[in-house]
Amino acid sequence: MSPSSGSIATLLVALALALALACAAGAWRYRDKVRRLSGGDVEATARSLRKLPREERLVALSQCAPRGSFAHRFALTVMEVRGDDARIAAVNELLAEAARVLDVGAAWSAVGTRLGALGGLLLATLMYLVGGPPAMIAAVLGLAATGAILAATLGASARAEAERQRRSLDDLVAVVMGDSGEAPERAASPGRRQRTRRS
Repeated sequence: MSPSSGSIATLLVALALALALACAAGAWRYRDKVRRLSGGDVEATARSLRKLPREERLVALSQCAPRGSFAHRFALTVMEVRGDDARIAAVNELLAEAARVLDVGAAWSAVGTRLGALGGLLLATLMYLVGGPPAMIAAVLGLAATGAILAATLGASARAEAERQRRSLDDLVAVVMGDSGEAPERAASPGRRQRTRRS
């Protein structure tokens, strides 16, 4: 292998490493965003709120939920917005926003897995064409496979966490608003119909 081919082969290995890291980092970032959405143990918060009179739940939620979390913003929105229709619209907007956060990574984890696999095959092919040694070709394939596997594993973990978060957020909304004559809309479906009152 000529010196120029050796430089290209080294560059391809570096690109394979960068690709693997990018695929894994994208899936990790989504999982972290999903975990930070609720800002804590929403299931435990909902259980504790059930023990309080309904009229005290919003204030308690606003005090115990971390600032910036869905639970905190939800409590402030319900407390500050006046009028049932305006309150319903504001809460629906928060639920749709939460649903987008929970849904966006599912697509990324799949893309990251395919990108790692196909990108690795492309880089390995280029390595072969420039006359790279078998060890370097194997290194490129190994790095690409590692990135794809990490993206798939982290993506699966994130999707499971997202489903748990969906149920927790739905439960929290039901605890706070379910007895007030307003039917909670599920956080899992941003495109569903708007919140309506029960007859």
